[in-house]
Amino acid sequence: MANVPRPSGRPRPPASPAYSPWTARWNTQDNSLFKWDDLIHTGLAPEIPRIDDPIHTLDTSFTASPDYGQPFELENEDLDLLFRTETWQQECMVGMLSWQAPALHRWVSFDSGQFGPMSGGHLPADTGSAVEMVAKVYEMNKLKVDESKWFLFLRRRRWYDWIEQKPPGRKQGRVWSVDDPKIWNELSIILELVDRMFKALIEDKNEAETWDKAVPKGLPVCNDRPDALVLLSYNMERIFANYTGKPFEYEHIRKLSQSQWTQRLEEILGTHLFDTMDCEARDCAPTGFNFTSITLLGCLPFDTLINQQLTMAERCSLHVYLAVTIMHELCHSIFAARWQNYLPFPNFPAKVNTKMPVEPYVDCDGITELGHCFEQLYFGGSMMPVPTLNHKVKSSVFLAMVTHEVPNAMLKRYNGLPGEWHEPGSAVLGCYVPSSWTSKLLSEAFWVDQGIPKKSANCFHRPFTFTNQSVNSGARPADWGEVEVDPEALDPASTLSEIDKMIIETWNERLGIWQTIRGPWFNFEFFKWACMLTMLKLDEFADAFAKRDEIACASIAIQFTHAINWSVDQDTYNAYMPQTNRELSSPWVFHCIAAFQLWRREVTKNRALGLLMQAAIPIRTQELERSRGPGSWTFSVYPSLHAAAAGHAESINLWQRDRQEEEMVMPSTFFDQVLGTGEKKEGITQLDYLQLVVSTVSDISNYAAVYHSWVEAIISAFHVLQEDREKMSNLLPRAHQTRWATKWPFKPPPYDKKIGRFQGRDFVPLVWKSDGTLVYEDEL
Repeated sequence: MANVPRPSGRPRPPASPAYSPWTARWNTQDNSLFKWDDLIHTGLAPEIPRIDDPIHTLDTSFTASPDYGQPFELENEDLDLLFRTETWQQECMVGMLSWQAPALHRWVSFDSGQFGPMSGGHLPADTGSAVEMVAKVYEMNKLKVDESKWFLFLRRRRWYDWIEQKPPGRKQGRVWSVDDPKIWNELSIILELVDRMFKALIEDKNEAETWDKAVPKGLPVCNDRPDALVLLSYNMERIFANYTGKPFEYEHIRKLSQSQWTQRLEEILGTHLFDTMDCEARDCAPTGFNFTSITLLGCLPFDTLINQQLTMAERCSLHVYLAVTIMHELCHSIFAARWQNYLPFPNFPAKVNTKMPVEPYVDCDGITELGHCFEQLYFGGSMMPVPTLNHKVKSSVFLAMVTHEVPNAMLKRYNGLPGEWHEPGSAVLGCYVPSSWTSKLLSEAFWVDQGIPKKSANCFHRPFTFTNQSVNSGARPADWGEVEVDPEALDPASTLSEIDKMIIETWNERLGIWQTIRGPWFNFEFFKWACMLTMLKLDEFADAFAKRDEIACASIAIQFTHAINWSVDQDTYNAYMPQTNRELSSPWVFHCIAAFQLWRREVTKNRALGLLMQAAIPIRTQELERSRGPGSWTFSVYPSLHAAAAGHAESINLWQRDRQEEEMVMPSTFFDQVLGTGEKKEGITQLDYLQLVVSTVSDISNYAAVYHSWVEAIISAFHVLQEDREKMSNLLPRAHQTRWATKWPFKPPPYDKKIGRFQGRDFVPLVWKSDGTLVYEDEL
């Protein structure tokens, strides 16, 4: 296809550091899999068709080519690159792909009646005067900031300064202060939105009216923590009163006026403070101070707003995300203040500045994390920008934003009541946020529109259009569900705004274009070769091996080896093996190398690679442990000029402590379910692992379908390690088990369609018939 850019896909390190445009906007990846064509990449850029511009990602000019829609050939290396990057994107963006995400940012609207929908900034034409026009409309129609009307706890007098240190203790950095006009220009509109949303919840008397439906039937609710706290809504108080037959005590709460609710909130947060820090947002409630809590906001998003080139859609997303983050953290602050100053518990006579307990459940359901529960109730889920920072994407430029229903498996670190949500196989439900909603929240027109009497209704009138459903397989889904337009959100269509209908049209147009270019081959091949996370783990092992990091290497090798349960019995072991001579599966391969899925549907390569790893590192005769003790430091903040003028004269020194991280690996183990009876073998050497590699590969490849390239790569590494180990055992007969291999020889193979089975030394290809069935060549 003439006008569809095609990557060469040949991974090779750049001669000198050079970065793709996407890397310049996000960050580099410390991994060889992200280096090709003499450039360092992020893995986030769309491939086939390639989109080089990380801002104007809605470029579809290639569809004007006469060759558009015509079949074209791609080399295996190109397909390998495509599949690797798209599995990486799905992991970073919890199901979303980079070519899909711009559709959600296609349109913004600040006053649909006067100006109508405008471009979110991702079209090739969004430059110069076009961008300036949208910016002018935004400036005229954005929220009118009036600090004099805010809650007192949001105003500048409650904000402290922080002096950035890079590296800590050596070099003074920037001063992050609300006295800086650039910072205040961004922060003030965020706080204006926070103020309006809190007041809308009070004015609407919004109780969300959902938690009572989620409570398990048949009270009382079971709880494995007898000392757990529970925060009850009005509806749940009523349910408990009816259940116990006791009088309902809190009817007067519903009769409180808006001014009384406002006064109460001001009272609770009467000494709350704010500051910034180089961290993710958090709330601290230290003891021994004259304030109940302080909210620390990460400075990176503000640096992005001030110094990065952002589209209007990206700017709106970041503003709304920070507003929701502040409200999330204030939920923790409200609990801290109530606990310290207002709760009449006889067991805690000295309530002021006492150590904080675990937060309460809300209506006997879910998890003990009030911020996430608040987001679920009033925004439809816990909000997450993607790509996520935990994937080393060190930028606050969002390709998309998603909310996940609370509770879900990713929140297992919090105390949670028993329920299906944390069981293997439970659903993790996501919903992506379009810029139609974020821009609406930032427009003055929405907040003064008399036709919308309750601004907080329906999660502040949020559209729930783009959704995905993933399956929990542990702490998070191993395989993120495909993002789709939810048909229920379209019924009836009259409930959707015109701008949301236009966003759906853009989504469907892009879907059609990509399907036209890729044709029927993409889905079939992609699902067999979606192995990016495994590839990354292999790269981590190679790096740890080069550093002779025994614990890191052993940890990865154990994970890979245990892709198959080889320690119970032969029936359990055989359940992981291919069951027919046409079944393509991966755990056995990664057992021979590793314990992660190579293909998304089948799982059987994980065996050989783990055994190769075990053969390359020392035999462990005892547990190995490594811990990084919790580091501690003093975090200091200082009154801003506005805080000092309000009487905050002293700096605040907070003692901070890192979590202790521990790593431990068990002694080396060996079970032979192929040639032996499966008992644990003592006195093993690396040669035992190598022999089992040969046995496993020979056993599988003689009856089941395998990828020729993977078997070839495994056997090639086997020969190198075998020769190395035999030389070492002759040279050091009593100590060779404790030695490292000379090198780690395994190289992941590139994409290859060559599949089949071995007959002796001959390889019999497996081919696909037109009806979709698999047939061996010698059967045709």
